[in-house]
Amino acid sequence: MNKTTYRIAIIKWSPSDGISETFYKEFSSLNHKPCFFLYNAKIPNNVDIVLTFAPYGRLFPFYKQVSEIPKEDRPLMVHWHMENPPDLRFPMRIIKPLSLGRARIDRMNDSQYCGTRGLVKSFPFSLINNKALKFRYSGEYHFAYERGLLDLLITSSEIYYEYYQNFVPSIINIPWGTGKGWFDSLNIKRDIDVIWFGTRRTNRRSKLLDRIRLELYQNDINLYVADNIENPFIYGQQRTKFLNRANITLNLLPTWYDNAFPYRFHMAAGNRSLVITEPILPHCSQYKHEFHYISSPIDSLSNTIKYYLENEEERLRITDNAFHLVAKEMTLNNSIRSLLEAVEAIF
Repeated sequence: MNKTTYRIAIIKWSPSDGISETFYKEFSSLNHKPCFFLYNAKIPNNVDIVLTFAPYGRLFPFYKQVSEIPKEDRPLMVHWHMENPPDLRFPMRIIKPLSLGRARIDRMNDSQYCGTRGLVKSFPFSLINNKALKFRYSGEYHFAYERGLLDLLITSSEIYYEYYQNFVPSIINIPWGTGKGWFDSLNIKRDIDVIWFGTRRTNRRSKLLDRIRLELYQNDINLYVADNIENPFIYGQQRTKFLNRANITLNLLPTWYDNAFPYRFHMAAGNRSLVITEPILPHCSQYKHEFHYISSPIDSLSNTIKYYLENEEERLRITDNAFHLVAKEMTLNNSIRSLLEAVEAIF
């Protein structure tokens, strides 16, 4: 198929799913015809592409629905993976069978046999049914690919690209980009020293956040925490305003190998807030330490923050570089173009 316009159904994991709405805007700006469907609803008819992402819930019920569509009528199935795999130190000879087994347990929830559905709610399956989600994702992708229910898997990590090739050979790496409406130049006073926003997610990140805040406080540096505990989450224009007020945005990882950096970096850098992070793995070679952001060992993070607050010229040099990268080069519009090029090759 060679088309100038695609009809694209985008999954929504909630009625107010911000990522879905951003995808919608980007596809529309390229003259395609996107539409939404809720994760537990019927896939729209007469579409060329179905785009799922994350996931933020179970994928098997979705793939089961896809399997019921005649092959000649199926749209191209694309999934943009945004979560993390199991610990990268585990060998694949252990990871793969565990992932396939975990996905098989999940499928028991939708068995046509009531006995099987009841079994998954009993010990020991009940202990696993809502855990080991990172294993389940990998197993779900493999299951879907093997049965022709997943045509293209996307990751935004050069490291995870190598990992997921073991499950889905038709995988591509597309760097994350900055969405329209994620940044603005408000020309207001930067009266917040440091900001951290998001969910704490793990004990590791929560403890580290509290530690850094105490160290900064001892140096008379204010850290604003928008974690929906101390202060509400920030979204949309409110987030843009806060990032315009923040000199520095702090990035901390839920796990040592996590690829959470891009999602915070593109929002902060677009609003010219310097991103300072603990050490991160080289998930994306386009991000350059000391040119686009600053990386510092955990034990010296607070001192590094203090240094860049006191040295405005250096801070502004890096934020200018980062702004150019995320606003001109690594845009979500360019990422979507890469996705569509891959789709065209399949069609």
